[in-house]
Amino acid sequence: METRRRRRKTHVCELCTKKFPCSNHLQLHMRTHTGEKPHACKICNVRMSTGVNMKRHMRTHTGERPYACDVCGLAFSAKVNLNRHQQIHTGEKPFSCGVCGSDFSRKAYLIRHFQIHTGERVYTCKICSEEFTESLSLKIHMQVHTGLKRYSCQVCSLTFAYKSRLERHIQIHTGEKPYSCLICGAEFNQHAHLKTHVRTHTGEKPYICKVCDRAFSDSANMKRHIKIHVKNEPVKNLFPNCNKMKQRVKSYPCQVCGSSFSNNSNLKRHVRIHTGEKLYTCLMCGLEFQQNSQLEIHVRSHTGEKPYNCNVCEKSFFDKSTMKRHMRTHSGDKPHSCLICGSAFSRAFELKTHIRTHTGEKPFACIQCGRAFSDNSTMKRHVRRHSGEKPFSCEVCGSTFFSSSQLKIHVRIHTGEKPYSCDICGFAVSDNANMKRHLETHIGK
Repeated sequence: METRRRRRKTHVCELCTKKFPCSNHLQLHMRTHTGEKPHACKICNVRMSTGVNMKRHMRTHTGERPYACDVCGLAFSAKVNLNRHQQIHTGEKPFSCGVCGSDFSRKAYLIRHFQIHTGERVYTCKICSEEFTESLSLKIHMQVHTGLKRYSCQVCSLTFAYKSRLERHIQIHTGEKPYSCLICGAEFNQHAHLKTHVRTHTGEKPYICKVCDRAFSDSANMKRHIKIHVKNEPVKNLFPNCNKMKQRVKSYPCQVCGSSFSNNSNLKRHVRIHTGEKLYTCLMCGLEFQQNSQLEIHVRSHTGEKPYNCNVCEKSFFDKSTMKRHMRTHSGDKPHSCLICGSAFSRAFELKTHIRTHTGEKPFACIQCGRAFSDNSTMKRHVRRHSGEKPFSCEVCGSTFFSSSQLKIHVRIHTGEKPYSCDICGFAVSDNANMKRHLETHIGK
């Protein structure tokens, strides 16, 4: 049988010189330059540049999955997804990261993974200029502006952009935790959380840093560790086979406080601290936030979702940073020490704020009255005095407050809690300020 002759690529794009075998292919390619998207979805109005892409998109509405795996029978809406899935069965991962040793089945995944180490962000939002390392992250971010969320919870009506996120959310209402630890019985709503938890029993540390051979039980901790090497080592030494990697240079300074950032999007997010600009609004209560990550954490206060669990006492938390701070109550770890007075802190930012008590630095200024503060949280509380905003409310009587600390003290009126006790006479009060005033009554006696 005579083999089919490959057609010569004689049609050339005048903008990027890419060649194509026929004029139709060239015409479709030109839409990548012009941005033309003639195919519109009749259900959600999303537009596509080609009919093939539109056909694939329609399957997200119909649920059609015509491509099935011959090994396990799992079906997919696109052939490219089936091809990626089949690599699970073959186990083939020919592309390896030279820094952390992670292996990948496709070169595209490896290139995307490199951006974790370099901090390079190549996808930019055209509305607010925020930058992302992955195109999927940009697509998810765009829903903040477009509001497109096709999947709705039948219990609380909260909507989600992806079906997988809706499925995880539903477990909040059902209380379902299908993944159980065989050693201690702790239960989890995601298999990944169980897998990481089990390593606290086995001591397994499968993630090895190829620079210093340090081992970690989960990839997140190793990724944070890698930044130490990226910061102190030239990128060309860490990535000898990649010519595109660039050393992160903090060349974007803030004109208000002088802080520097490695890219313009980080600078823009920082500037909102000074301007008070809040682009992200909670659809349930109307509260506004400067960053999308802050909004996502806030929404959990409405849904009750607490995806982060303490492995010691099984307490749950809205966000990962709060859980980490809580974990230090078990370990007593205070890794950040002041070189001037020796005071130790569990968090780096606490040490940074503390050092300003020695230097007198006050980098956070109120744009309305010019008053300066040594830390951002104090400045935020001050700004609320101008705006009158009281975002913290008592669930018992409805009283509102400028700060969470004020609310915490107020709640003790209802609970009767008096944690501050006088060492001289035993008199107890609900807050430290009243205790200081009480101690003055003993002076001179």
